[in-house]
Amino acid sequence: MSFSDAVSDALKFYVYRLIDPRNNTTFYIGKGKGNRVFQHVEAVEKDNVSESQKNSRIQQILDADFTPLIIIHRHGLDEQTAFEVEGALIDSYPNLVNDQSGHHNEERGAKTLREIKVQYELPELPTPDFKAIVINVNNIENRLDRESIYHQVRGHWVLNPKNAQKAEYVIAAYKQVAIGIFKPERWYPSDLGRRHCFDGTEAPEEVWNKYVGQYGKRILNPQLKNGQNPIKYFNP
Repeated sequence: MSFSDAVSDALKFYVYRLIDPRNNTTFYIGKGKGNRVFQHVEAVEKDNVSESQKNSRIQQILDADFTPLIIIHRHGLDEQTAFEVEGALIDSYPNLVNDQSGHHNEERGAKTLREIKVQYELPELPTPDFKAIVINVNNIENRLDRESIYHQVRGHWVLNPKNAQKAEYVIAAYKQVAIGIFKPERWYPSDLGRRHCFDGTEAPEEVWNKYVGQYGKRILNPQLKNGQNPIKYFNP
């Protein structure tokens, strides 16, 4: 299936949802133009994809003799507006299989009133004097529970293991706030395809206090901020 040139020209940039017809749940949100919306299923059918939650879900749907339903949510957009609409929708649908958060979602995405106050009232994260990886974690249940933060941040990530092994510390970030810092002891392949995990320990208390403190510290340095990719390497 494909759009004609006339339809593609009329649509411009658009934002779409993929829906699992077996339970009518939205499992993926994306933006694109032209025939982008059809390429996810086509790639899985041709077995020309890497392992990911999205591709696994599409394969399961195809194996059940169904095809993902497609909704064009907004169209006729310029690219920047499409990014904003995509980000707002990603915030609105739980349990998506998107590998990346929406554009600027960590900075301007959905937040509770408390999170808004935290974002603009917490102290700033000092720029580290060591090599680090900043990893963005989503859906953290208790941002003050160090064990919970550790289990969220330790895996499973698509990253370059050689670069990861150079990092002295891993900083866990949630909505552009540093909420934990850990010392990785070893990196190893996960059981989810081309992803990796680490085993490690909490940073010494003096390091934790400096870079996290009691309630977290705001990440303002552009070199430390996560974009759509949850992984950010930092070299001082």
